[in-house]
Amino acid sequence: MIPLARPALITLGIIQSIGSWNAFLLPLIYLQKQSLRPLTLGLLYFQTRYESDYTLIAAGISIIIVPMIIIFILFQRQFVQGLTSGALKG
Repeated sequence: MIPLARPALITLGIIQSIGSWNAFLLPLIYLQKQSLRPLTLGLLYFQTRYESDYTLIAAGISIIIVPMIIIFILFQRQFVQGLTSGALKG
């Protein structure tokens, strides 16, 4: 059963990891220590009330997205199999 469910489990894992990696609102509310906050909240410190440093924000986004791209590239075949496993074959 597990070998047949492997693509679906990997797809679920990728989607869940992207969701937790991009968490913004709940860590902003619940985490008081800055050392425990995720990287996405770090981008908030590049903005003030009247101005934003777009070069630092773009650099931060580039750094933050690298692990997700690597995970997707490593598990791309299983991800596509997991998405298409429920499709009808004609």
